[in-house]
Amino acid sequence: MKKLLIIVLFFAPVLASAATISPAAKDVSVVKGQSVTVEYALQPESGEKLYTIKLLVDFPADVLLLSSFTFAGNWIPLPQPGYDTIDNTKGIFTKTAGYPRGITGATNIGTATFTAKTTGTAHIEVDPDTIVYNSKNKNAFGTSLPAQLFDIRLIPDTSSVSRVVDLVARVTFDSFGHVPTPVALTFSIIDSTGKTVWTGTGSTTIQTSGVYVQHFFDAPTLAPGSYTLKLHTKYNSSIEDDFTQQFTIAPQTNPSYWIFWLIGGLVLLILLLFFIKRRREKDNEDDAKRGLQTPWG
Repeated sequence: MKKLLIIVLFFAPVLASAATISPAAKDVSVVKGQSVTVEYALQPESGEKLYTIKLLVDFPADVLLLSSFTFAGNWIPLPQPGYDTIDNTKGIFTKTAGYPRGITGATNIGTATFTAKTTGTAHIEVDPDTIVYNSKNKNAFGTSLPAQLFDIRLIPDTSSVSRVVDLVARVTFDSFGHVPTPVALTFSIIDSTGKTVWTGTGSTTIQTSGVYVQHFFDAPTLAPGSYTLKLHTKYNSSIEDDFTQQFTIAPQTNPSYWIFWLIGGLVLLILLLFFIKRRREKDNEDDAKRGLQTPWG
């Protein structure tokens, strides 16, 4: 299978009037089975810092099929409905990601890889609804984008504990902007039958990044077995996500009572030997006294 590699690096002039993406459009001639690779780059306006991109790209669905898209460098993808989609029927894909602390210069966004379904000419173009979010919570490219978006992860300290009170879960947040955002958290513990055996709530406010630590001191005693820890988050009024992690309650090992019996037996043996020795010593003393006595006293 023949492969056609197209790599485009874009460095816009310093005096750009707005954020730009390169290549904005590309025409390629392909034959069936060819691989077409397009590397996208983002150039901020001079003096501007950009935090988030929602990249939309149009392509001819009758000629090309998007095989994959991979973000470059330090971009953190946002795998949420509406922000991460591939539609090979309509010929459009959407990829959203944030860049920690933002970018101020030309930066690679990522690489799209297409496969030619047939021989022909393909016109690949950045959709005008693409969004680039700047430090002023404004779109530097097109329409508006919510300023409050997170990459959230639920990470238990360990996957196995002997008691639920020993369980510790950490929730990490990485924000794609710099707007302080209240986040509501609901934790649930679900047993192997699907029954919710404990629920707890919490809240935190995240600006750029943070860690929320959850303990389970008020959870009921759980029998040994497998459980699911579920986290539901809600922020920006309408953005909700669910995260789950598995953990187990391990059977507690019974204390080693034989050790106590062994120690107790040794103590008793030592005492017994001591009393036997004392008794023998006393008997010897009595025999000695009887041996010194005479018939006439």
